[in-house]
Amino acid sequence: MMLIHLLSSSIVMYSPLKVPLFISVANLFGVLFPVIFMLIFMIVWISRILKNRTKLHVENHNLRVRLIQCEDEINGLNTEKDWLVEELHHRVKNNLQMVISLLNTQAVYLENDEAKRVLRKSRHRLFALSLAHQKLYQGFDLSAIDIPQYLAELVEYLNDEYNLENQISFAIKTVPLNLHVNMAIPLGLITNEAVSNALKYAFPDNRPGHVLITLSRPGNGFYRLEIADNGIGGDNLVKQQNGSSLGKSLMKGLSDQMHAVLEIEDTEGILVRIDFPVSELQSCA
Repeated sequence: MMLIHLLSSSIVMYSPLKVPLFISVANLFGVLFPVIFMLIFMIVWISRILKNRTKLHVENHNLRVRLIQCEDEINGLNTEKDWLVEELHHRVKNNLQMVISLLNTQAVYLENDEAKRVLRKSRHRLFALSLAHQKLYQGFDLSAIDIPQYLAELVEYLNDEYNLENQISFAIKTVPLNLHVNMAIPLGLITNEAVSNALKYAFPDNRPGHVLITLSRPGNGFYRLEIADNGIGGDNLVKQQNGSSLGKSLMKGLSDQMHAVLEIEDTEGILVRIDFPVSELQSCA
């Protein structure tokens, strides 16, 4: 009896109605499994991407913070460097002024007129150097000098030194030019020599006169500085060449240092002309 019951139960379990249901569930699982697997794979892949993106974001943030810190450090170093260079120019200017004062003191005890003249010329050259360093630490660029302003103050100093304000008039016509110190100092020394010679030789016996200083730009990367007086002319030129050989030698040597062309002409007075090249590295205009 029990055997018959088991057989009947088996027949019921594997009846034709339930076998297709099992097969359908198996087929559905076979279809859904790859989809589920792909979903899980995509979730894991996206989570890793998000994790890496978060990591990259953190790294980028840290790099930006470090970059800002480096920029602050560089700015601090640049500020310190500028301060040191400014202090250097200031001390050089003060030392030159001290030397000028010593020469002034020494001149008081001299009786020889030629020795006094030599000391006076030396003071003027030192002042041209001192003024250049003063302009460097007072300006916005610690390596360049405003040439029109520099020339104007240099000429004013020389005019005061020779005490010829009521006898000789000056006119200065310049184009804008900020020149690197390596070019500005030789140019200032040449100007000092030319103006000093004009003030000393061109107008004897209290003769009134005029000195014109012109800075122009003819082109082709060259600038031209001209110092012209309406003094006695030829006699003046002879005295410049014979009586001031050091000044003449300085002007020639400084113009060679600037790779410039120096000319001295007698045209109803003396004209000193210097054509000098200015590259983008030398000019800060």
